[in-house]
Amino acid sequence: MSIFKEAGTGLFSLFDKVDSLDVNQKNSVFRAQIVTAPTPYKGPVHEFKTANDQVNEGKSYPGRTGWKCKVRILNPNMPHEKLLGTWGDDSTAAAADLPKNALLESFLTTMIIPSNTTMANCEGLQKKDIVFIRMRPGDNNMTYSMQYCDFKSIDIRWPREPNCNTECHLSLEQLHWLAPEDVIYAPTPEIGGWALCPWWDHKQQITTTWDSTEYSEWNETVLKNGDLADTGMLTTDSATGAELVPPAMEDFKKLAAAYKTKFNKTLKCSGYRDYAGQEEQRMLRDADPCGAGKYNAAGEKKGRAATPGTSNHGWGAAVDLRGWLFHGGAPESAEFKWVNKFSKDYNFVFGVGGEHWHLDWMPFSEQVAGGVTRTAQSSWVPPAGPEYDIITLSGPDLEPVTTVAAL
Repeated sequence: MSIFKEAGTGLFSLFDKVDSLDVNQKNSVFRAQIVTAPTPYKGPVHEFKTANDQVNEGKSYPGRTGWKCKVRILNPNMPHEKLLGTWGDDSTAAAADLPKNALLESFLTTMIIPSNTTMANCEGLQKKDIVFIRMRPGDNNMTYSMQYCDFKSIDIRWPREPNCNTECHLSLEQLHWLAPEDVIYAPTPEIGGWALCPWWDHKQQITTTWDSTEYSEWNETVLKNGDLADTGMLTTDSATGAELVPPAMEDFKKLAAAYKTKFNKTLKCSGYRDYAGQEEQRMLRDADPCGAGKYNAAGEKKGRAATPGTSNHGWGAAVDLRGWLFHGGAPESAEFKWVNKFSKDYNFVFGVGGEHWHLDWMPFSEQVAGGVTRTAQSSWVPPAGPEYDIITLSGPDLEPVTTVAAL
């Protein structure tokens, strides 16, 4: 039982060392291999979509149907990998100890495939197929829930389940993309999912160089959109959650301080988005496998995420404001109107049409040597009119001006 003791010790130590999961670069989408055959699933909806969601009149929680199966996350940094050293169904070792094999499988993450998934995308999934999954947020400040994940798209689908003998014990590096020459897979896998997209594997990623007269200390730093981790140019503000390049962070902190003075609460947000995170947003918000549309699989209009490798988030030069006030509550909330009116004074504007939460740092395109689209210089929602005239930077807003018709 030493293998279980080692794995258990590793898992529970994460509660004391949450930062150890940073090796995954805060990604939430991973490749995974299906371990057990998908079976029908029916259960409650665990995620509420809006602040107004609640138990229905029948006093029962909303439910959903679909399929479920166990998956092996193809990432050597995942703690569950410690359990898989001897795993492999149909192998000689597994056949000799089926109860132990079943116990090992029970520790794996359960993938949920919702019934509204387009059948062409998931029908016929079987053991050994490789898919993209999205991990769910964890409890107790944990980054991930290791219990459940959600199906996103297919990466490799085998026309039939491959034979699995000792090759089931291939290392993760061998499983990732290519098998060693002495291992023959038959038949050849069908490649799908993101691998067919024109931006796959950084193909449309923009690279530029910092070249600024105002902030010259970072000049000649090479910037690859979504790959800034090793540049030394990312700074994080624990209060707001912002992660930005230094001059943008300096401006955003001033905006956040003014917001705090006005509303006595913190302006929460996210900022930098690495390349994998941009891929996730592209696939999450668009129904087309390569993210070419404006509707998700449920037919809901979600806007269009930037092509991975081109987003202003990938430069550390944009933030997404959090909370209902900048999503469902905008554009009518007082908080949105205030930010829309005064953010430009701090070099930020709502620069993406249809997004009441996305703020771009205006000076960015002027700080680099070229190759990037000029950053938005004005808000797509004009901060003008009587409703904006009464808004003050700090203190109570003015009383609306009323006019009396002449007799």
